[in-house]
Amino acid sequence: MRTAAVPARHPVVTAGISATSAVIGELDAVQARIAEILEEQVRMARAFEAAR
Repeated sequence: MRTAAVPARHPVVTAGISATSAVIGELDAVQARIAEILEEQVRMARAFEAAR
């Protein structure tokens, strides 16, 4: 069976793929925010080191 035919034959699969994509999008956003926070922590640590 071809992959392209799966959604046409199985609406549940299509819904599952959509839900998975949505969750991945949310995880990407969380990961980006965590990266921003870690970058800020690095900047703060460098500033503390420079102030010594």
